Amino acid sequence: MWPGWGWLLLPGEDGSCQALIAPREVSGHVGQALTLNCWYGPGYQGYNKYWCRGASWDSCRKVVETAGREVPRQHGRVSITDNHVFCFVLLTLEELSEEDAGSYWCGVERAGRDIMKPVTIRVLPGEHWSTAPAFEGGGKQPRSSSLASSPPMSARSALVPTAVLLSLLAVAGSAGLVYALWRRREGKGTQGCHCAHPGHSGTHLGS
Repeated sequence: MWPGWGWLLLPGEDGSCQALIAPREVSGHVGQALTLNCWYGPGYQGYNKYWCRGASWDSCRKVVETAGREVPRQHGRVSITDNHVFCFVLLTLEELSEEDAGSYWCGVERAGRDIMKPVTIRVLPGEHWSTAPAFEGGGKQPRSSSLASSPPMSARSALVPTAVLLSLLAVAGSAGLVYALWRRREGKGTQGCHCAHPGHSGTHLGS
């Protein structure tokens, strides 16, 4: 569900900053929540960020946008949150379905052509549960099942917000670590970047 944390790097040794960075591809299982981060460069905090769907950058359809604010916004099963301190946008898609698979774009709206990076979402089959056969009386033993019986619906529905909360905590903790390391490097003379965001390693993105 989460892209590898290995691509969360500090600004380059030359002090250069990327305008927008996002994972090339993310995947999740049917019925679960999927989250991803889009990191943007300094100076774009107050700009409108959005998530749109479509094969082409010039014809994709906006799904949700921030309106330039840090207040979380939601449209249907999709939510977006902009963090102006660490310069990243957190996107969450709840209750994945096979129809959610496809091409998307993480974008920053600005005068002229927007800054956009493509992201492909792949949806994997959900985790299947098998109900164990009921125990029959008369001395018969229940047949064993290789899979656990299905949990109650209320228990399964409670897993979704829990997973999202854990994801948010992981993002906050990782961003804090990156920021602390960046401040340490800044004290040694690195200039030019004012947001803690990843380098280009481990991702491949369009312009």
